[in-house]
Amino acid sequence: VTSVTGVLLNLPWALDWSGETIAGPPRAGATGRSLANVAALAPSLDRFAVLALALYVPVLAALAIARAWRFTWAVRGSALVLVFGAAMVFAERGVEIAGRAAPASTLLAVPVALGLALCAAAGAGGFGSDVRARGFGWRQPLFILGHAAIVLGVIPAVLTIGDGSWHIARTPLPRLYANQFPVDRELGDYRVLFVGDPRTLPVPAHGYADGIAFAVVDAGPLDATDRFPMPATDGDDAVVDALALLADGATLRAGRLLAPLGIRFVVVPLTNGSTSTLADPIAQPAGLEAALVAQLDLGIVRGQPSLSIFANRAWIPVGAQLTGAPADASRQGGAEALVRADLAHAVPSMVGIDARPQSAYEVAPGAVHVAIPFDERLSLRVESADGGATTVPGRPGFGVTTAFDVDTGGVGRIVYEPDGARRWWLAGQGGLWLAAIGVAAAARTQFGRRRTADLLDETLIDFGAEPLDAPPARIAGEALAHRDGDA
Repeated sequence: VTSVTGVLLNLPWALDWSGETIAGPPRAGATGRSLANVAALAPSLDRFAVLALALYVPVLAALAIARAWRFTWAVRGSALVLVFGAAMVFAERGVEIAGRAAPASTLLAVPVALGLALCAAAGAGGFGSDVRARGFGWRQPLFILGHAAIVLGVIPAVLTIGDGSWHIARTPLPRLYANQFPVDRELGDYRVLFVGDPRTLPVPAHGYADGIAFAVVDAGPLDATDRFPMPATDGDDAVVDALALLADGATLRAGRLLAPLGIRFVVVPLTNGSTSTLADPIAQPAGLEAALVAQLDLGIVRGQPSLSIFANRAWIPVGAQLTGAPADASRQGGAEALVRADLAHAVPSMVGIDARPQSAYEVAPGAVHVAIPFDERLSLRVESADGGATTVPGRPGFGVTTAFDVDTGGVGRIVYEPDGARRWWLAGQGGLWLAAIGVAAAARTQFGRRRTADLLDETLIDFGAEPLDAPPARIAGEALAHRDGDA
């Protein structure tokens, strides 16, 4: 019910969800991490992380000594640990679940940690009734052992907190990328293609093959919006096509294939400061860097040791003014036309179009190229110096992006005609969210009242309890009166 409700509350965007959106791109087989490393819920066993294994002792202790509702929660917590812990092991071993790769261990570790916490709380919450009130025996030493294990298990977390950095790199990834790929208004807007092992990519990525994923981001620092998975577009399909030709050795002009998308740099991240470090890096897909080095229009950039950077010499700005041969090339589609096209001399235009798509920009006669997937609802409204206005319809550019053929220069604005059903989707979604909030807040009206009842210290799950011959001594008021009246 919860899953269905979550999908309904996110319509129509939920229609674009996929297994890759939720679980991430597939990885390339086993990772080689040991069982102890996986169970510790840490990237490695450094800095006393092995002590976190003690947190599994309270799971067994809670199942053994807890009673009543505390035993119920101990069973629930241990089920989370068992089920999702097994899935973590499968993920690290490269085993497929239901025909697809298991989700990333970082996602599966969350319910495991929740289960450990529930078991620890269930064991600690029953000291008075489950341990002390049952006389001296094996329960008291087991209770002490479980609590000692809790203290021992949290030591790695306490040591890791330190100054709040959690031992991450002193130069955060957003600052590193902002310094390496700064915004340059004179050259125009550009984008960066990250490709490599999905565990080292800085943002949610799209899978190309097992162990290889890619993501395209704008120049400048990364922010919180970059953490949201984006649905695949025709632009992503173009990247996949370019990577396929690259992998097959069928092209030496991959830069030209990526140029219409505004991709100026291709980056293979080697480390991310946590799961992959300079001292212990994750091996990148075999042959990836060699294939990039072989491209005639990609040049190696000497930069950070954690990044392999290739500059695209044939790139076109995200917003560009094309004339002559490049303008003619934009009317053609397909890899063969792009490889033959001369894309030089593109003039930057509409700088900042990604961040401010409805702002006014100076446009000149010729082809105005915008590196966004073509949509027939896009148009360009051009206001000339004499006060006239012309609406220029969009057309496919290079077979995948958007272009406008401008006859008279002036001030241009990108206009998007939204789908007429969008407002109804928003209204319906707003109503669903209000209903969900009302149910979650247990909203009450004057037409109803809440009945109070005494809470029973009863076990909802008890595998060893004998069936009761008589009802409990204390039962909610109205139920007790009703039963006595029937008697």
